[in-house]
Amino acid sequence: MAWMWAQVALSTSWARIAALQTVETYAFAAYQQIVHNLAMHGVFEQTIHRGYADAWAWSGHRSGTIFLASWFYQLNPSSLGLARFQIFTILAGVIPAMGLGRQGLKHPVGWALGALIYLGTPPVMAMAMQDYQDLVLALPALLFLAWSLRAHWAWVPLAALCALMPREETTPLILVMALIWPPGGWRAPHWRRWVLNLGLCVLITAGWIAISDAMAPAADADYQMPLSNAVGGLGGTGPVIFLDGWSGLESFYLDLAWPTGVWGLLNPMPMLVSGALALFHMSIPAGHAVDRSWVGHSHHVAPGLAFGVVASIGGASWLLSKVAALRVSGTARLAGIAGLFVLLFLTIYTRFGVFSQKNALLLGRYSPAWTHPAWALAAQLPPTAIPIVPVRLSLVVADRRVAYTLNGSLRNKAPGLGLAAGTHALIDNREPDTLRRVQSMPGATLLAEDAPFELWSWQVGLPDPSWTPEEPQGTKIAPEYRGHYLQPEDIPGVPAHLTAPAANSGSPSPSIRIPWRKEKEQEMGPPGPAPRKQKARPNAPIPRPATGSRTQRSSPPKR
Repeated sequence: MAWMWAQVALSTSWARIAALQTVETYAFAAYQQIVHNLAMHGVFEQTIHRGYADAWAWSGHRSGTIFLASWFYQLNPSSLGLARFQIFTILAGVIPAMGLGRQGLKHPVGWALGALIYLGTPPVMAMAMQDYQDLVLALPALLFLAWSLRAHWAWVPLAALCALMPREETTPLILVMALIWPPGGWRAPHWRRWVLNLGLCVLITAGWIAISDAMAPAADADYQMPLSNAVGGLGGTGPVIFLDGWSGLESFYLDLAWPTGVWGLLNPMPMLVSGALALFHMSIPAGHAVDRSWVGHSHHVAPGLAFGVVASIGGASWLLSKVAALRVSGTARLAGIAGLFVLLFLTIYTRFGVFSQKNALLLGRYSPAWTHPAWALAAQLPPTAIPIVPVRLSLVVADRRVAYTLNGSLRNKAPGLGLAAGTHALIDNREPDTLRRVQSMPGATLLAEDAPFELWSWQVGLPDPSWTPEEPQGTKIAPEYRGHYLQPEDIPGVPAHLTAPAANSGSPSPSIRIPWRKEKEQEMGPPGPAPRKQKARPNAPIPRPATGSRTQRSSPPKR
């Protein structure tokens, strides 16, 4: 099962990378250049993205797995190599998943049960091959922690440290997992071991916080940690939290619980945590790099998915143990267990096609249906070249020590230099302003062409004659290039880029009222007659404030 899963993930991932159709190739390119420079040059910086601090706490994150990624990246320094690292790290989560099944069922069948649930959960595949971010590694790490809490106590410190590595979002979840996953189960917990687990997790977490803050002090960072930002803005200062992500309930959030998540209903504690994390994800407003789509930034739900998988394995183990304990013939018990496995397989199969995997067993050979011509042109660059490319082509030069994006990082990372900061340009000739600017460079020479893309060079050391201190307005951006394919989803292995529904489209989004918070006091205006009360129309949307706190609603609805 693991081998088949890996082949599907690798072939699909390569199809999307070759077509430059990953989740935001710009962010993937910045992440790869950070890993590349750390692995190949020993420096922690990137020049592709106009943002991100050039320090360990990149974009405000505290990521320890980025050092592990850089070590493995040396084996295959490429975009596919980085994708392989993520895919095989997610695949490694099948080992603690099998261990959880064995612990719950107390029978060798538990190994297969844990593997089937983990590998058969469609969002696990989406985590592995869609959104290349360090937080997705929280999925196998938290499963390792859950297994260790019911295994020998010596595993707990290592598992807690692994669970802290992906990103700062997992820090409080270490203690949550230790609290809701007692050794021996809730019916007969081993109290001393439970306390020991909590103590070890607290000790490891406190030490990690101290070390990481010493390496990259939060007070000195250019970016606030996104988790702190999200928690601090949750509900503002009022008692109402709006669930802006409610519109993605059926198309996104229910995939976390269906089909394998239904077994988690029999194991409610981790399932409640998974649901709470989903509600927290729903409460984050649009525009905070949080998408409610499997073809977008879905890595933020990885920790909630981990708790859901733990709940599913525990619930399925409990149900199978009850079936096995029935006082019926051995043949009937075997038929019942086989029936549950068949039901689980069928429910998985009905959902597995929603992510447009390239379902092919490639036996280690990668043959994407279509490769973007920018890859071949970038391969012709000299090893010492400093390329400048449009943002949408940034991934093809992410394996360079220095590379800039023309409409992204060039002004920020090389101020005042313009094209003189680089040695080559890979451009789209359907953008006439860019083409004229490259042609105006002293000694501009066309080196290679694969229409509509061109590779240029110029005389190094001379200024850019077209550079201006202000960003030119109205620059034409060419439409996305897909060869002879009309839509991205026409490329085998590439999913449709669905547009998420706008918040509050049609009707107001649901909200949660926190009873211990008070309404924010309205500013007192000049004295005058009290306004007349108006009757609320039955189906009229409740207005939300244009500025200020998001929690100032008149008459919050009872939901």
